[in-house]
Amino acid sequence: MPVSLHASLLARLDRLGEARRVAEVASVIGREFDSALLGAALERERECLAPMLERLVESRVLQRRGGPGGEIYRFSHALIQDAALGMLPRERYRALHARVAAIIEERFPASAAAQPQVIAHHRTEAMQPEQAAGWWQRGAQQAMRRGAMEEALVQLRRGIALLQALPEDPAHAQAELDMQLLAGSALLSLRGHSALETGQAYDRARHLAERLPGQPQLRNAMHGQWSHAWMRGHIGLALERAEALLGQAQARESHGGLAIAWSAMGHSQFILGRFPEALESLERGLEYEAKTERDRRYGLALQATVISTRCYSAWARTFMGRLAEARRDLLATLAAAETAAFPFAVANAHYALGRYDYDTGADEACLARLRTTVALCEEHGIEYLAMAAKAIIGLLLGRHGDHAGGLALVREAVAWNRAAEALTFVPNYLGMEAKLTARAGDPWGALDGMSEAFAMMAESGARWESSVLLRQHGEILGRAGRAEAAEAHLRAAVATAEAQQATLFRLHAAIPLAALLARTGRGEAARATLDAALAPLAVAEEPVVLRARAALAVLQPLP
Repeated sequence: MPVSLHASLLARLDRLGEARRVAEVASVIGREFDSALLGAALERERECLAPMLERLVESRVLQRRGGPGGEIYRFSHALIQDAALGMLPRERYRALHARVAAIIEERFPASAAAQPQVIAHHRTEAMQPEQAAGWWQRGAQQAMRRGAMEEALVQLRRGIALLQALPEDPAHAQAELDMQLLAGSALLSLRGHSALETGQAYDRARHLAERLPGQPQLRNAMHGQWSHAWMRGHIGLALERAEALLGQAQARESHGGLAIAWSAMGHSQFILGRFPEALESLERGLEYEAKTERDRRYGLALQATVISTRCYSAWARTFMGRLAEARRDLLATLAAAETAAFPFAVANAHYALGRYDYDTGADEACLARLRTTVALCEEHGIEYLAMAAKAIIGLLLGRHGDHAGGLALVREAVAWNRAAEALTFVPNYLGMEAKLTARAGDPWGALDGMSEAFAMMAESGARWESSVLLRQHGEILGRAGRAEAAEAHLRAAVATAEAQQATLFRLHAAIPLAALLARTGRGEAARATLDAALAPLAVAEEPVVLRARAALAVLQPLP
């Protein structure tokens, strides 16, 4: 603050006489304070303190809430509080913070439990780092339970910084390990698996875990490293890390570790396009998870893992044509997430249902579900999931005529994921962008986008939507007038889906292929293509299945 203003405030405080000491102690408590806490800190009865508080109010140093006899006071301006703090010698400043913290802990335990970050602040300013770190952790855990991940992250960073400044010691290492794992969980919700900060938190956690006796929480750190590689598009490395995680869990015969490891295996296999293997692994993960209810230490991290495992298990069923099972499981997952009231789980469950509607052709239901997802994500700062929802919303908007609005949303998702180096899903978003670019009248520009999508997919190994990309490429080639190449790509899309046992993807590819065959005078081949794709979905009533049946009916020869 300007020197002249500072001098004026100091002079104003100096004129208060004995009330100045009251203002100094109050400034340590905070901008707003309770007179009971102030009296305890000053060791004065209320009757002795009241005249000095009255003088501070009359001098406009403090404001009293609730009129005469009120118990809550507030500094009239933050600059006045700063000036009062600045009058304290360093040792007295630290001693007062320690005293205020101790009084709150001992005499006002409900307040300490409700606002642990207040105790953390006082212990930090008192130069009591070990005690402060514990309270920062409590504050972060409380914030995470409320879904306030950014607030939690700020508190965890403060606690970690204090611990890292202390001498090396197993107790300090264990405390930091706990906080790094919590930070990884918060970062996963906020920035996503791929963020550099997320990877650094889990790398540091593994380093600490491996140096501690018994290697506590090593599996949690290894799982975090796996998720980081998985989302950054290093799918081969992710599979290796999942296998290492599984080996570690099997060696320890840990149900909790096996739940996490099989989930990691399933996620990796899913992104590689190995859907039956993925489903088996994901189901084994859920079986072990059901046995670990009393064995959990990191509830929020495991909630995130379980919700993702359930969603990917349902998507694997969806792609394999087991639609009724998938929808049932997704609705149950949403109900469980809403009961738990964990924002990340609720948003993820809404997205999973929206993705199901997208894959089964229920465009309006998908848009409604994903708009809910985006609203939840924006409220709670879950950016990467919001981008996944926006990409699909954009594609559907473009499909229904809003090419400019749809492209803007898809490109926002591409740009965000590139910036975050979350490259696993970028090929799929590029395919969406290419499809809308072609619809907007630029098939040649769209083909350039498809080339980049295939190159990224080959580099990462994320082949789960290779059939979808081949189909989109074929449709774009058809718009460009290259019928022969279009047919080749559509046939490749069908063959790829068959190899992956992705019944739903096969149907999606069979519809445009049958249309192309019919246009070129090969009605019998068109009917055979659609009939074969529909056969495994005989009892399904999803919109894409109904459209395919209608198309087949049109292709039936006249009696």
